[in-house]
Amino acid sequence: ALATQPLADNLGGPVGQNLADAAALVDAIVQRVESHVSGVETRSVNDVALATQADGDLSVAERLAAHLGSHVNRAAQLRTDLVNRRGLAAVATQAASLRADLEQIDAERRQLFATWATLGDRLSSLSDVEVSVRQLAERCRDKVVQAPTLAIPSVAAVGALQSSDDVKVMPWSAARAVMAPIIDKVERLEAALAEARRRYQQPLDERDDLRGLLHSFRDKAGAHGLGENSDLEPLYRQAESLLWAAPCHVSAARPLVERYVATVNTLIASRVSPGGVGS
Repeated sequence: ALATQPLADNLGGPVGQNLADAAALVDAIVQRVESHVSGVETRSVNDVALATQADGDLSVAERLAAHLGSHVNRAAQLRTDLVNRRGLAAVATQAASLRADLEQIDAERRQLFATWATLGDRLSSLSDVEVSVRQLAERCRDKVVQAPTLAIPSVAAVGALQSSDDVKVMPWSAARAVMAPIIDKVERLEAALAEARRRYQQPLDERDDLRGLLHSFRDKAGAHGLGENSDLEPLYRQAESLLWAAPCHVSAARPLVERYVATVNTLIASRVSPGGVGS
């Protein structure tokens, strides 16, 4: 009988129409409290994780910022926000981004210093390259008509280099301003010398290739009994006179060699084909 009667609290307020109704209300209250407590605990755990992550990233970022003299104020502001727990998620994201930026700058710094340490030897080697390219250019002008007119850069134009010790004691921004333009200049110098070597070597190589092709087809013609052929000999002599002239007119000799090669192939084909000469 009591279980079916309405229930009231100590102040007389209604709790439920019966015992089961009151029990359901109390259970709902307990579940709501448990859900709230669980949510608070989850947020607390997440906040601790975010704060730990942000602190780790900021510790690295602060060390690099002080070492590089870059983004120092940004790191300090993020540290203040972290201490005061202002926008932990945003602080953690920005701290990770700042750390990545500074690590990239530090990687560039270490790479530039490593490159700078080898720059003296590279310039010494490039001086030897410059001498050889200038000699190659002179040889090309002597041996080939219409040689390239490509300018050959001077290694001496780079000037004297500051020592690695002197550069390392500079603030990073100043050291970078010293090193980066010179390293870029040396890399462009290397590329320019390589291109000059290629351009001056190309006509000499082509001349030698044409000479070799002409001789090989002369041998081929001789092997087929065409060594003194009246159609071939004038073509050979004309190409030979151009290829062994100094300077050599490569562009004029090329079609003569091609014509000689084509004529040799045609005559050989006619000798070995059915109905041809000598068949």
